[in-house]
Amino acid sequence: MTMVNRCQYITAAILFLVGNGLNGFATWTCQFVERTNEITDVEGNFGIFLAENTTSGSCYLPGFDGRLNFDRNFGNFPGSYMSTPWWQDVYLTVARATGMGALVSGAVCWILMLLGLCCDCNLGVCFRSAMGTAAVLCFILTSFQFIVFESELLCNPPEDNFEDDLFDYGCTLALGGFFNIASALFYLAAGILSCCIREDDKKE
Repeated sequence: MTMVNRCQYITAAILFLVGNGLNGFATWTCQFVERTNEITDVEGNFGIFLAENTTSGSCYLPGFDGRLNFDRNFGNFPGSYMSTPWWQDVYLTVARATGMGALVSGAVCWILMLLGLCCDCNLGVCFRSAMGTAAVLCFILTSFQFIVFESELLCNPPEDNFEDDLFDYGCTLALGGFFNIASALFYLAAGILSCCIREDDKKE
């Protein structure tokens, strides 16, 4: 393999690794979505798996800490009551599944890329194309995490809440959401670079 192509391959592997790291942070932070109630002027953050304690700012797993008290207007519920809508929300479930799918797939493919460099499997066009396709798949899975903005629990309350003045709030991207965008771009760059390495790589 020529030095230029080897450098391109290593760059693609690094992009893959960085994308996976950013996606891991985005998936497991409690600051993926920022939600603001325009009536009570309450702000706070939610993640895909974790929520933020608006008092201490720490992250917690909903339904597992009954000591925390939360405001219904903000979509936070005490104890076991919150665990049901949080863990059964379809959009959050899809976001969790795609986020973890991208993480696991990305980790496996990065390890394969590293092993391929050691055993010269990266000389094969099919191998590089497979890794590039896997990176693009991770890009698609990561992009699906933004489906959380369709969640009734977080951003789109049902109409029967209108009379209770519980509907006047909005959701915007928080830090984890921006990290997720960066992760998707790194995955996409890794995929494109892996597939576009020129076929002039003959064994010396």
